[in-house]
Amino acid sequence: MISKENHISLLRVLSFIFNALKELNKDPVCYRCSTFSESIDTVKEYFIDFERSIKRNSDLPGDFRKLLFDIYAILAELNTPENLLEQKTMVKCQFPDDICFARAILEIYRNCEVINIHMRKEKGEKVKYEQ
Repeated sequence: MISKENHISLLRVLSFIFNALKELNKDPVCYRCSTFSESIDTVKEYFIDFERSIKRNSDLPGDFRKLLFDIYAILAELNTPENLLEQKTMVKCQFPDDICFARAILEIYRNCEVINIHMRKEKGEKVKYEQ
Protein backbone atom coordinates (compact mmCIF):
# COMPACT_ATOMS: atom_id res chain seq x y z
CA MET A 1 0.00 0.00 0.00
CA ILE A 2 1.28 3.45 -0.88
CA SER A 3 1.76 5.69 2.14
CA LYS A 4 0.12 9.09 2.51
CA GLU A 5 3.53 10.76 2.09
CA ASN A 6 4.12 8.92 -1.18
CA HIS A 7 0.66 9.89 -2.42
CA ILE A 8 1.49 13.52 -1.71
CA SER A 9 4.87 13.26 -3.47
CA LEU A 10 3.29 11.61 -6.50
CA LEU A 11 0.53 14.19 -6.56
CA ARG A 12 3.08 16.99 -6.59
CA VAL A 13 4.89 15.35 -9.51
CA LEU A 14 1.64 14.84 -11.42
CA SER A 15 0.57 18.43 -10.76
CA PHE A 16 3.85 19.69 -12.21
CA ILE A 17 3.60 17.38 -15.24
CA PHE A 18 -0.02 18.26 -16.00
CA ASN A 19 0.69 21.98 -15.67
CA ALA A 20 3.60 21.61 -18.10
CA LEU A 21 1.33 19.74 -20.53
CA LYS A 22 -1.29 22.47 -20.16
CA GLU A 23 1.27 25.08 -21.23
CA LEU A 24 2.50 22.91 -24.09
CA ASN A 25 -1.09 22.55 -25.25
CA LYS A 26 -0.94 26.28 -26.12
CA ASP A 27 2.07 25.84 -28.42
CA PRO A 28 0.94 25.89 -32.07
CA VAL A 29 3.52 23.28 -33.16
CA CYS A 30 3.50 20.91 -30.19
CA TYR A 31 -0.29 20.96 -30.04
CA ARG A 32 -0.43 19.25 -33.46
CA CYS A 33 2.32 16.72 -32.71
CA SER A 34 1.74 13.01 -32.25
CA THR A 35 4.51 12.90 -29.63
CA PHE A 36 2.63 15.43 -27.53
CA SER A 37 -0.56 13.40 -27.81
CA GLU A 38 1.31 10.24 -26.78
CA SER A 39 2.72 12.11 -23.77
CA ILE A 40 -0.79 13.11 -22.69
CA ASP A 41 -2.01 9.52 -23.06
CA THR A 42 0.90 8.12 -21.03
CA VAL A 43 0.42 10.56 -18.15
CA LYS A 44 -3.37 10.12 -18.20
CA GLU A 45 -2.96 6.34 -17.87
CA TYR A 46 -0.68 6.78 -14.89
CA PHE A 47 -3.05 9.32 -13.35
CA ILE A 48 -5.95 6.86 -13.57
CA ASP A 49 -3.89 4.26 -11.65
CA PHE A 50 -2.83 6.91 -9.15
CA GLU A 51 -6.41 8.05 -8.70
CA ARG A 52 -7.53 4.50 -7.90
CA SER A 53 -4.85 4.13 -5.25
CA ILE A 54 -5.63 7.51 -3.74
CA LYS A 55 -9.32 6.63 -3.36
CA ARG A 56 -8.31 3.69 -1.19
CA ASN A 57 -6.26 6.05 0.97
CA SER A 58 -8.07 9.36 0.46
CA ASP A 59 -6.77 11.20 3.49
CA LEU A 60 -5.23 14.15 1.61
CA PRO A 61 -4.74 17.52 3.30
CA GLY A 62 -6.70 20.43 1.76
CA ASP A 63 -3.80 22.03 -0.14
CA PHE A 64 -3.01 18.73 -1.81
CA ARG A 65 -6.64 17.99 -2.52
CA LYS A 66 -6.63 21.29 -4.45
CA LEU A 67 -3.75 19.99 -6.58
CA LEU A 68 -5.87 16.97 -7.41
CA PHE A 69 -8.84 19.13 -8.41
CA ASP A 70 -6.54 21.33 -10.52
CA ILE A 71 -5.40 18.20 -12.39
CA TYR A 72 -9.04 17.34 -13.11
CA ALA A 73 -9.52 20.82 -14.57
CA ILE A 74 -6.42 20.47 -16.74
CA LEU A 75 -7.59 17.05 -17.95
CA ALA A 76 -10.81 18.66 -19.13
CA GLU A 77 -8.81 21.24 -21.11
CA LEU A 78 -6.25 18.92 -22.71
CA ASN A 79 -7.24 17.94 -26.19
CA THR A 80 -5.47 17.43 -29.47
CA PRO A 81 -6.73 17.59 -33.04
CA GLU A 82 -7.36 14.55 -35.23
CA ASN A 83 -4.75 13.11 -37.63
CA LEU A 84 -1.68 14.19 -35.71
CA LEU A 85 1.79 13.90 -37.21
CA GLU A 86 5.19 14.10 -35.63
CA GLN A 87 6.11 17.71 -36.27
CA LYS A 88 9.84 17.03 -36.60
CA THR A 89 9.11 14.64 -39.48
CA MET A 90 6.95 17.29 -41.10
CA VAL A 91 9.80 19.82 -40.63
CA LYS A 92 7.45 22.14 -38.74
CA CYS A 93 9.38 21.88 -35.49
CA GLN A 94 12.62 23.76 -35.94
CA PHE A 95 14.27 22.49 -32.77
CA PRO A 96 17.26 20.16 -33.06
CA ASP A 97 16.37 16.45 -33.17
CA ASP A 98 17.36 15.88 -29.54
CA ILE A 99 15.05 18.64 -28.25
CA CYS A 100 11.38 17.84 -27.74
CA PHE A 101 9.30 19.46 -25.03
CA ALA A 102 6.79 16.59 -24.91
CA ARG A 103 9.55 14.00 -24.50
CA ALA A 104 11.24 16.19 -21.88
CA ILE A 105 8.02 16.27 -19.85
CA LEU A 106 7.77 12.48 -20.01
CA GLU A 107 11.41 12.14 -19.00
CA ILE A 108 10.81 14.31 -15.93
CA TYR A 109 7.80 12.15 -15.06
CA ARG A 110 9.78 8.90 -15.49
CA ASN A 111 12.68 10.21 -13.40
CA CYS A 112 10.30 11.20 -10.59
CA GLU A 113 8.58 7.82 -10.82
CA VAL A 114 11.92 6.04 -10.41
CA ILE A 115 12.86 8.26 -7.45
CA ASN A 116 9.51 7.50 -5.80
CA ILE A 117 10.04 3.77 -6.26
CA HIS A 118 13.48 3.96 -4.64
CA MET A 119 12.04 5.93 -1.71
CA ARG A 120 9.31 3.31 -1.24
CA LYS A 121 11.85 0.48 -1.34
CA GLU A 122 13.98 2.24 1.26
CA LYS A 123 10.92 2.32 3.52
CA GLY A 124 10.56 -1.44 3.10
CA GLU A 125 7.60 -1.48 0.71
CA LYS A 126 7.45 -4.19 -1.92
CA VAL A 127 7.41 -2.44 -5.27
CA LYS A 128 6.93 -3.86 -8.73
CA TYR A 129 8.42 -1.67 -11.43
CA GLU A 130 8.75 -2.28 -15.13
CA GLN A 131 10.50 0.21 -17.36
